[in-house]
Amino acid sequence: MAWYGQRQCVWLTPKMQPDFTEINDLQKPVHVLFLSKITLDSRIITDWLAAGSESWPSVIMETLQFLQQRDSEGKDNWPKRVELRVRQLNESTQSSPLNLGMQGLRISYLPFHFWQKGWPDFIILTTRESSVATE
Repeated sequence: MAWYGQRQCVWLTPKMQPDFTEINDLQKPVHVLFLSKITLDSRIITDWLAAGSESWPSVIMETLQFLQQRDSEGKDNWPKRVELRVRQLNESTQSSPLNLGMQGLRISYLPFHFWQKGWPDFIILTTRESSVATE
């Protein structure tokens, strides 16, 4: 645990699952995910995709689909409401690589529902609509 911007923080986990979900679900809820320009410009193929399909690049790609989101008047308003899906395998599926039936796949969502302004310099995903900077 460390401090960043007068907030407790942890380094970005190498894998979203199970690393991040264990921290968020079992230790302390995470309210903000900050991906800096350095992180976004990293060697995404060699460093991140090797971690598997449920790694941070998949979250970034899913977040980007909300980039074209507009309000009813066509304005590009921020923050953008996002629903970021995570596929989780239950214990029976994890124990058998051949058991990939529907009972083994469970869809859940990351706790972040708001994408704050800052793209393409960084991505900030939060659990609340108001940004940290306005508080």
